[in-house]
Amino acid sequence: PDMTRPRLERVGAASHRGLAFRPAPDFAFASRAGMVPIVAAELSLAALNYPLAFLPTPPANPQEDGQQTVELVGLLSLEEKRNLFVAANGAWLTDFVPASIGTYPFRYRPGSNGGHAALYADMASGLLGHGPEHGGDPLFGPDGKPSAKMRQIVGALQAFEKSRRLTQKVCGQVLRAGLL
Repeated sequence: PDMTRPRLERVGAASHRGLAFRPAPDFAFASRAGMVPIVAAELSLAALNYPLAFLPTPPANPQEDGQQTVELVGLLSLEEKRNLFVAANGAWLTDFVPASIGTYPFRYRPGSNGGHAALYADMASGLLGHGPEHGGDPLFGPDGKPSAKMRQIVGALQAFEKSRRLTQKVCGQVLRAGLL
């Protein structure tokens, strides 16, 4: 799997009732990630382990406001498609793993136009599958309700999303203050 080219699909009980998650045995999936988003909740540990940078991002809707934004990222390499923090055997080479890597293959996306947020997963990750031969923890119980594992994943992603929004606000203030 390669987290830099995910095939994200919305996860729901109706279409993924038998889906199970088996955590990756190593971090090889992140070996091509040259940078990762860093959020406020992990900033102090990230700053001790990675060079940090502000990455300019295009405006969400250039027709409306045209405001440029920046994102806080941890630099994992200066070379494209290379992560210097993943060893050849897939081991992570620092004591701190950024949340965006630790929650792979899952992503939490806020709803658009006031809609509800949803859980997405990289279906090409090889970490999700059906049936006993796949193994892993089921994401939904037989009744279609989220399993304990699913609730744990969603809780971690909700905390990440909350911290991401705070980080975006602070980055916006830094940009508006002319510090970049």
